[in-house]
Formats: sequence, structure tokens, C-alpha cells
Amino acid sequence: MATLALTAPASAEILPGNQLLNPGAETDAGVTDEIATPCPSGWNCAGTGDGPTAVRYGTTTFPGLDESAWIGGGRNFFAGGRTASTGLNTSLEHVIQAAGEEWSGGRDVRVTISGCFGGWQNNADFAVASLVAESIVEGRLLTITTAPVTAADRENQTKLLPRSVSAELPRGADRLEAVVDFAGGDGTYNDGYADNLSVTMGNGPEDPPAVDCTPEAGGGDPGGGDPGGGGDPDGNDPEPPADVDRTLGFARKATVRMKRGQVRTKLTCNTDRVEACEGTLTAALVKGAGRSARAAKPLAVGSYSVPSLGTAKAKLDLTTKGAKKIAKLSDAKLAKRALELRATTELGAQDASDSATLAIKRKD
Repeated sequence: MATLALTAPASAEILPGNQLLNPGAETDAGVTDEIATPCPSGWNCAGTGDGPTAVRYGTTTFPGLDESAWIGGGRNFFAGGRTASTGLNTSLEHVIQAAGEEWSGGRDVRVTISGCFGGWQNNADFAVASLVAESIVEGRLLTITTAPVTAADRENQTKLLPRSVSAELPRGADRLEAVVDFAGGDGTYNDGYADNLSVTMGNGPEDPPAVDCTPEAGGGDPGGGDPGGGGDPDGNDPEPPADVDRTLGFARKATVRMKRGQVRTKLTCNTDRVEACEGTLTAALVKGAGRSARAAKPLAVGSYSVPSLGTAKAKLDLTTKGAKKIAKLSDAKLAKRALELRATTELGAQDASDSATLAIKRKD
């Protein structure tokens, strides 16, 4: 496996910008299934099994395009990949080389490693990033590691959250290695996720900047609508993705309105091939954990129409059995479930199918 190295000039200048190449897996095409696991470009892959890989947002039950838009994740993200058996870890390694003590030049230099990390629903898999500073003469001088994003941190939702850690770079360090570990052991596919990885340096005492995994000013708020105006009071504001691969984009949440007997969410039409994305939509509660999860029979069905390259609300009528099922679930049990939406869009002679797994919010 090839090792990627960046060599700094022999000067006292601190290396500017992100020191990682291919920090968001965008150099790769990205896989679109749960089988292929090619090692991402610029990284060494280690572990038992097929190991980490670059996955396209919107693939099966992985994070959707709405999540990519929310964190600025682009086309791809890193996933732990398939392992030979439950509980085995995998990792990505990236070596940064520079001119030894010239990193510091007699000054205090701080370094930050950061990124967006997450996992799948209530799955226990997670990813963390570490930075190791070494000296050819003295060996390992420093190791710093980001805190994990647990399923509880994600509120059992499929999403990515920011994590970062900073430290003073030891004098004499002439080799930095960034390592992303995927761990957890919940099934034979490691659903630890990472994106927007970054290693930055700065002239102390302030910490160098870290990734924040949030939209730019004026972007949507997943909890309560767009603070800039025009937000959905149900908190279902999707962010239209910049790079479109699916016909429909989905919001992060769906709201069940019990009195009206409806499931409400927002959809984005990601194509200009038609005047409007139109078709049928079904919703079902997801049971189980990990990739063995299975959806029950649909609890809500409906039709939708979204203008080309626009966003609109979709309303699905609850079936009688679906309404009773939702009503019987306590808030705690409902929080452990997710809503699987499946849509069929009429695109001339060939229909398109899209799906997404959303968090559920219940209102009277």
C-alpha cells in the first residue's frame, strides 16, 4: 500500500491549511453498495477483513444526501467497511512528513486534528481520529485522539457530529501520522463514519481551526427550522445537496401528527428532467438494530409532487393499523425506532426509486 507524504520546505514557516490529502474521500468514485471496500486514495488501510472505504452519500441505508448537505460533506464519506467477524477494528493511516524541527523554528506550534464523525441509527460502531507525532531519534512523542460520537450522542440517528482535539507539537517531531480508527463491533459491517478530516497547525497559544460540521450562516436548523426565515415549524428543513445523485432528497426528520392522522416531511426534487418529481411514498417503522434491521408493513402512504429543483412538504395518511401502532408506543420506545421512507418518482418510461431512514417526532 502506498504511503502519501507531504514534505515541507526547510524553513521556519508553519505549514498552512489542511495537511491531509483526500480528507473527505472526494478523490475516489465512492462505492454504492455494502460489499465493495476499496481503500481510499492517499490512505493506508489496516485491519482484519476488507477494511475502510469511501461510500457515496445516499447509498442504501448509509447517510443520505441531506446529511452531506448539512455538514458540507460533498459526494463521499469514509466508512469502516466489512470485517471478517463482529468486533474487529479497522483503520486508515496517513503520513505527513516535514522538515523536523523546522516545524517549530524555535516557536510554540499547536496542532489540531478534527472531523465529522458518526454512525448508523442505534448501532454501536464509531470512528475516532488520532494524530501521532514522532521523532526519528526519540520515537513517539505525542498522541492525541478525538472523543467518539456514540449512538446516544447522535440520539440514535444516522448523522455525523464534530469532534476535535489540539495539543502543542513537540520540538524535534519530524513525522506526523493521522490515523482514523473504526471500532464498535456491532455486526460484520463497521458503520463508523468519518468525513471532512483535517490536520491544521498554528503559532500558539491559540488552537488552530477545527471542522464544525454545521451549515454556513443562513443554513437550515435540523431542530427547529431555518433561523433565517421561512422554516418549517415541524423542523423538517432539508438542505438541497450541491452534488446530486438521487432523484429525491429527504429531510432529517418526519413528524407524525396524531390528530390529523398524517406523517409529514419535506422532499427536494434533485432533477430538472421533469417539471416536477411526482409519485408515491410509503413510510414504515424500522425494527431491529444494525444492518439486520427490517421494516414492518407500511404505516402511512401518500402521493407527492415537488417542483423541479425545488422543495415541498409531503403528507402521508396513516393507515388505521399504523395510527394504532404509533399511539401504543411510549416516547422512549418511539425514540428507538426510525421511519423508513420509500419513494417512486415517475420519470418517463423508467421510474426512479429512492429511500431514506429518518428520525421520528410525534405531535398531537
